[in-house]
Parts: sequence; C-alpha cells; structure tokens
Amino acid sequence: MKKNFMTPEDIKQAIIECEQCLVKLKNKWDQEKPEKTGWFSVSSDYLLKGTIFIINSIDDMIQFVEPIIPTGADKKAIVLLVTSQLYDYVLVPIFPIWLKPMSGTIKKLLISIIISELVDFIVKKYRSGLWSTENNESKKESSM
Repeated sequence: MKKNFMTPEDIKQAIIECEQCLVKLKNKWDQEKPEKTGWFSVSSDYLLKGTIFIINSIDDMIQFVEPIIPTGADKKAIVLLVTSQLYDYVLVPIFPIWLKPMSGTIKKLLISIIISELVDFIVKKYRSGLWSTENNESKKESSM
C-alpha cells in the first residue's frame, strides 16, 4: 500500500535521489551539448538541442519521481525545481550578453506557465495510458 505522506527520512532520501538525478542530467548534457557561438548571438543548433534535452528531461523526471514522492503537487514541484536548475545550466549560458539581464524573467515565464502546463499534459497522457511504457512495448511487438 502506498503512503500518502512522507516521513522526514523519506524526504531526506527523496532529496538525495533528486540531486543525484540532476547531476546525471547535467553530465548527460555535458556529453551531448553542441558548440556555442559568439557572445552576441544565439546558436540556433544549441538552443534547439537544449530545448529538446530539457523537454526529454522533464519526461524522465516525471517517471523518476513517481515511485519516490506520494502526492502529485510535490511531484510537480520537484519536476519544476529540477527543470529550473536545468534551464540555468543548459540555456542561460548561451544567452547573448544583451539577453542575460532578462534571463530571470524568461525563466519565471517559462517555468511557471509553459513547463507547468507541459508537466500536466505529460502526466495526463501517462495516466490515460497513451504513453505508458508497457503500452509502447506491446505496440512494438505487434508491429513486428
């Protein structure tokens, strides 16, 4: 039976696991990231790959927090927090010098509106069974 609350030890363990997951995501990005370009313009290749990386990381984080955090609001908060830190690590470094002062405002809008809605959309798809891993595996087997 799944608990609806977390003990202080559960919280401590969940924080450690989420921090480890964030470190793994950062290391993965360091291996995949393309070269940056000048200090006054944005590399479209870097921006595109960074955005795709963050979206895929959101999906990974949703699946990661599912078994370790019991309530939905806490799960979403952790996913948004990790995404916020990934934004700072992946996208802010490529902002041109003239855009860096607005990075906080962009982050706030991106995380609180767009990413929040994206998390809800992905969770809804998982809950309805449209994106479940088991469902995808059975489709692959039937198509072979």
